Amino acid sequence: MDIFEGLTELEAKIVVELADKGGRTYEEIAEAVGISERQLFRYRQKTHIKRAIRELAVQELESDIPDIMGALRRNIKKGDFRSIELAVKMLGLLVERREINQTTTINNQRLLEMSDEDINEELQAIERELKVIQGGAE
Repeated sequence: MDIFEGLTELEAKIVVELADKGGRTYEEIAEAVGISERQLFRYRQKTHIKRAIRELAVQELESDIPDIMGALRRNIKKGDFRSIELAVKMLGLLVERREINQTTTINNQRLLEMSDEDINEELQAIERELKVIQGGAE
């Protein structure tokens, strides 16, 4: 798939400049493509521009993967813990798991001590509140 398919010439320039932003400011990039910084901002918000920038950046990074993996391997051999952790995660040998335990306690003693009449009164009060809420939502 061609990253630049469907882009205007200006949009293609913007994508190339933004994908290779480096340490430049948006003002410098806008100047490089011949538009205002405000116009550049508007282009940066467009989904198809964002997608093209991401695809171009990934495509360019793919050619660096052998170098990246070489550096990772060298750091692992030096005993760098972060590099080791990253490699183990990349290989799927380490999966981070977080367990969440939630306990809900309902004290229904009050309900057990209520008479049928008390329960009916409480239900009517809830129904009145519900009508007020529904009336305010309309």
